[in-house]
Amino acid sequence: MSSKQSISSVMPKKDLKKFIKKYNKWLGTADGKKCFDDAVVLREQGKNPVLKTDGVNQHTLQAVKELFAPISSCPPVLIKIVPKCLNNMCFKNADLIMEHTKYKRRSGYNITSCDCGKFVSMEIHSLNEVKKDKFFDLTRDFGGEKYKWFCPIADFDGKYIDIVNCKKQMGGVARDLDYIAFDVGCNCGRGQYAKEMMKVQMSHMGLSIKSIDEVRECVEEWKTARYIKKIEMGGGFCAYHFP
Repeated sequence: MSSKQSISSVMPKKDLKKFIKKYNKWLGTADGKKCFDDAVVLREQGKNPVLKTDGVNQHTLQAVKELFAPISSCPPVLIKIVPKCLNNMCFKNADLIMEHTKYKRRSGYNITSCDCGKFVSMEIHSLNEVKKDKFFDLTRDFGGEKYKWFCPIADFDGKYIDIVNCKKQMGGVARDLDYIAFDVGCNCGRGQYAKEMMKVQMSHMGLSIKSIDEVRECVEEWKTARYIKKIEMGGGFCAYHFP
């Protein structure tokens, strides 16, 4: 992690104090208790991540910047994590923050890497925005990380939450956009180990490590998504598109 990299914003203290009171109250509800129990299990399962924030270097950032520029509102930004909320519950946490404060939810990808920075892992993540492209993160990291590299995706919620999930529900073949892992020339032991381990884990979920061309296809999926029509699903409406 370069000391020259600027760190994004944090939530103002007065707003944080007010929000935490409401968050703690939510933890006492049935929904909050269930999320708490789930977070404990997920934290135990993921407490020793192979790929970490410390591995991210200029090779990583340049690759992400070039590949995701067509759909990102700004280059990857380093976020200081203020661990006030449950781990692995980033979407729920960001929604609650948006509900009880003026800070909008923003979503994109959390970036981690191997020691040489060339085997890259990008996992969907959600946090909140103080002002345009100035973010803060209250979600505790399951691996104990203190900082997070974040690549924001423009109009993420409209395109992913509605379109991709709806496409799956309709029986269509939706490109996997939850987790994108790719290699730009890794030559370190941690990266090689991570690739072998992830191949096994991801195969059970029908996923795979992507080639650079496949990453570009994922980006194109985001870029070309359009609201074509709406269909009724489960009592609500879901946007759908043709790729």
